[in-house]
Amino acid sequence: KRHPEWDAALANHFFGWPDELNEVQRGILFSLIPRYPNVPPVLDYLTSLMTSGHPKREQLALELISQSPGVPFREEWKPIFEAALSPSNTDETSRALAVKALSIAPEGAFYSTLETIATNPAHSYAVRLDAASALTRAKEPVSSGVFALFEEILLQSTEAEPRSRVIVMLTKGELSAAQRDHLANALPRFNPIEWSSFPDLFRRIDSAGQAELVMTALLASPAPASLDTETLRKRFSDFPETAKRLEEKLQELDVEKAGRGAKIDALIALMDGADPAAGEQVFASGKGACIACHHIGNLGGAVGPDLSTIGRIRTARDLYESILYPSESIARDFETFQVNVKSSENPIHIGLINSQSAAGLELIGLSGQRQTIPHEDVASIQRILVSIMPSGLAQTLSEEELRNLVAYLLSRK
Repeated sequence: KRHPEWDAALANHFFGWPDELNEVQRGILFSLIPRYPNVPPVLDYLTSLMTSGHPKREQLALELISQSPGVPFREEWKPIFEAALSPSNTDETSRALAVKALSIAPEGAFYSTLETIATNPAHSYAVRLDAASALTRAKEPVSSGVFALFEEILLQSTEAEPRSRVIVMLTKGELSAAQRDHLANALPRFNPIEWSSFPDLFRRIDSAGQAELVMTALLASPAPASLDTETLRKRFSDFPETAKRLEEKLQELDVEKAGRGAKIDALIALMDGADPAAGEQVFASGKGACIACHHIGNLGGAVGPDLSTIGRIRTARDLYESILYPSESIARDFETFQVNVKSSENPIHIGLINSQSAAGLELIGLSGQRQTIPHEDVASIQRILVSIMPSGLAQTLSEEELRNLVAYLLSRK
């Protein structure tokens, strides 16, 4: 716990630092400023950088702001942002930094400029999405231009990072019926992890036609095995014919559940012909989405357990159960939690608690997005007995690919 006089003492120390900072000084700034972004001495220090007239100090301020969620925009900062966002500015680095900073500390005076940047294909997806982030506010309409960017990424991009950012912003904003129609057409391109955001993307179904589009995509995906059945029933309750298709699928899943043990026995019986080298290729290719959350060596994500030496501690049966039915056996320290916050805009957050720091809880959401929730905003935390890893991922693999993948994981010792 910090002493109230430490803010001023630290900030006063920062004022005396030179324009050219060494790595230790930069490390201190980027460790402390984001933790206390809204206290007056820190804001005064940021303002001193922004009004210094020195390009390196101005850039440092933009970098610090872009990593400090909760920092309030100050009027004195406007000239730097105006210069960086000007069409005459040829320095793309300063423009990108300014856009990123505004995604953290939004300012209404720049919304029109940010809309222009978000809809300009000359800029990278990263810059355009930062601009869109500054424009997308909780429970407010998503502009047609920004939505067009989101739709383009969901229909054309296969990169996990921009797709995840788009889904987070879509769940945050308020979509129109027409926008949900367009979004329904993008659902066939959703991977199993992205489908976990379905209840927040479609808080309601607007028409029978939309219901059929969504249901067709849903039934062609592995999502029904992971999503809450009562939530699904509620979404389609106004459309009897579509609801009937859902019930038929849920009955199929009940039958499948009863035969799980026999299915695993059959897969184990065929393991002698499995090819670990081919399984390594399955993992590295991203098929099955393993690589999105798990890593082996330096390859892959860091959301789920490290699989580098998984063969030392798991049998073929263990691995099949974890892949096919992840909620039946959740690894320790990878439990899913519901964090209820005091904000009325978005009171419920679900995911894996990755870490805790002075800044708050870092939560990894169901689509892989990360967010920090300040401790003072947390109302309650409760464990959910469902894995953050969706069921049905294995449906994207053939039985041969699945056997080869398990053989590869068993070889990792």
